[in-house]
Amino acid sequence: MLDSDGDGNISISELEVLLMSIKSKLKMTSTEISKLLKSYDADGDGHIDTREFLSMITTGEKRSVIRKALVQRHGVREAFKKYDKDNSGFITRDEFRKVVEDKYQARLRTDQVDQMMANVDKNEDGKIDYEEFYKAFRYFPVTK
Repeated sequence: MLDSDGDGNISISELEVLLMSIKSKLKMTSTEISKLLKSYDADGDGHIDTREFLSMITTGEKRSVIRKALVQRHGVREAFKKYDKDNSGFITRDEFRKVVEDKYQARLRTDQVDQMMANVDKNEDGKIDYEEFYKAFRYFPVTK
């Protein structure tokens, strides 16, 4: 879930994205988050290995807040996979229509879907990637 580049490792920068997104919940400054990240990377290799990850979520500082964020991201990731019918890694316009119709339990006009998609598609590439989906739907669980 945190391995955004798909290389099989969690880099410090990938974990930093998560921590910065919950900065206010952590009640930490950017400098404090940087120090926390260094403490999680016990061997200093720039990656969080399995042992370091388990330590982080079981005994690490701010573990309860981080665990909640991970659970939330996992739920949103599962919803994303559900709607990404073609497994492209993106939500297409037609898939997006299904997301919002399920979420709002209503049929929407084409112009309404287009406007909502434009609001979510921040990089304007005509499709919704996981990060765009997460930012749009993290507070509103999508019906499964």
